[in-house]
Amino acid sequence: VGVAEEMVARFKAVCDQYVDAPSWDEDPATTWSAFIADDYELRMGALVAQIAEKIAVSPELYDRITALRTKALSQVEPVLNRAKNGGLVRPEISPAQFQMGVGLLSRPLPATLEQLEPGFSTWLLDTFARGIAP
Repeated sequence: VGVAEEMVARFKAVCDQYVDAPSWDEDPATTWSAFIADDYELRMGALVAQIAEKIAVSPELYDRITALRTKALSQVEPVLNRAKNGGLVRPEISPAQFQMGVGLLSRPLPATLEQLEPGFSTWLLDTFARGIAP
């Protein structure tokens, strides 16, 4: 739980950096892309996979992790809304859908994959971003 709390704090810092960034007015597409990249670099997918296996064993742990998830999603919502208002994300995409997508993509891939196809992770992230665009 402590590691998850730290990760949510780091995620909040990333969201805070972007939610009111002046660059939304100057270049919303670049700002959105930078946010997605910074979110991805947190690599929350690896942690979420570990936690998901353990929360079923303890109702207390489940409640604490659920509260952290709610907190994280409340942080990303205003940034996601900026992207929606800028025409960069379809209106029906929820904070949970967005964050679960980035989280799944940030799970560690086999090392040989990047050797066989350099830039594959970046391509996946870009494909995801294009997939949620209008």
